[in-house]
Amino acid sequence: MVWNSALLQRFSSDDKKLLVAVINIHNAVHDLWRKLPRTRLRKLPRFECHTICRALAKKVPTLLVEDGKYFGLRRAGETQEGQFADHSWLVTPDGAIIDPYPVGFLTPNPVLVVTRGIYQPYGSGLYVPDKRVRRSFPKLRVMWKTRILFGLIQEATAS
Repeated sequence: MVWNSALLQRFSSDDKKLLVAVINIHNAVHDLWRKLPRTRLRKLPRFECHTICRALAKKVPTLLVEDGKYFGLRRAGETQEGQFADHSWLVTPDGAIIDPYPVGFLTPNPVLVVTRGIYQPYGSGLYVPDKRVRRSFPKLRVMWKTRILFGLIQEATAS
């Protein structure tokens, strides 16, 4: 794994180990997904950040789920305009953010977000905890999908 040297010292060794654990789970589920028959794949729901974070935190109990808003910019003519998206992410015991489903990114792996130092405004500064987000999504549906995804995680990591 390649680490950005400007950020490397901003994370604890435990943060990095937890990121690798989440990536390994992600890769195991991806490998399982590719082997599943189409009939089973069609029956699976779509998973979003709220579900993915809850299933991962169930598998790795030292990670906590944080619900809130992710801040992004979009062009509005010649200017930039701020916009928030409801989002969920994981927090390590040392306070780092692991985002397994980053907003606006097409990435094959979860990301470790800097929470300290001069790069904090461009990392965790874009993540705003907000408990109201939890009240805004359908709890029973998220719980149902979390149970399904956690079952896939267990199946994928059973060996």
